[in-house]
Amino acid sequence: MITSRADRVDAAMDRLRRAGRRTTLARRAVLDALGDAAAERRHLNASEVHQRLTGRGLAAKLSTVHRVLGQPVDLGVAHAVPVGGTATFGLTDQPHHHAVCEGCGGMRQLPVPAVAASVTAVSLANVPLDDTTAMSVVAIGWLRLRDVRTPADLALLRSASRQLREVFAHAGARRDREAVHLLNRLLARHRLRPVIAGTGPADRHLHFAAPGTTPAAESVAAAMWALAVFLCEQGIDRFKTCAEPACGLVFLDVSTNRRRRFCSPRCATRTHVRAHRSRRQAAAH
Repeated sequence: MITSRADRVDAAMDRLRRAGRRTTLARRAVLDALGDAAAERRHLNASEVHQRLTGRGLAAKLSTVHRVLGQPVDLGVAHAVPVGGTATFGLTDQPHHHAVCEGCGGMRQLPVPAVAASVTAVSLANVPLDDTTAMSVVAIGWLRLRDVRTPADLALLRSASRQLREVFAHAGARRDREAVHLLNRLLARHRLRPVIAGTGPADRHLHFAAPGTTPAAESVAAAMWALAVFLCEQGIDRFKTCAEPACGLVFLDVSTNRRRRFCSPRCATRTHVRAHRSRRQAAAH
């Protein structure tokens, strides 16, 4: 697990480089600020990031901070959470819930193990099946999969991605029984055999696959297990596909009212802007 602030920021920068983004001073400084906030279990809005940068003597415009923040969010390195009408930003290396105080509006990060493991399954389901480069980036970027480059491992990840999307497709069509049946088949196929490993209390952790399996197979098995736990604890109606027609990404709806329709604020904005323009054009005629 990535624990230190430096390791978390380095991992985020590595993901950006693998996606073809240059390592710039502004990008590093913004991720450093988000890394500091993550250590405090906080999110920052753009103004707070800007204040931290200027406090360190960096001459950066607020508009530059807004632009730089958008790039990690687009690539999934960071995420944006609206709080009181203002977007706040945090790193996505360690999945968590968000607790917002109704009095002061402050927010804290709450790590949730079941959700954390489920994010692996969602990330895998969202990889383009025909893009070997993207699949390689996902595989190498996962913890314990940094050395995965073999065709067999990538084929396993591609197959798991297709099957996970089928689970979400069944859920979206309200075919509850089919989704559960498919997930049960996947649990059996990937030979789940949970074992507690580690030499002491400080490093105990679960292995989910049978002994001797590859790191890729181990991570796929863990993803299947996490999705099954999430389904049983949260319900299949939280398995969603983004309502933005040009997107199609799947996600797990962890909102209180279970009515989230979009994978990200960006997709929601695109849909709303398009609907607004359509209404204006209709009114003009």
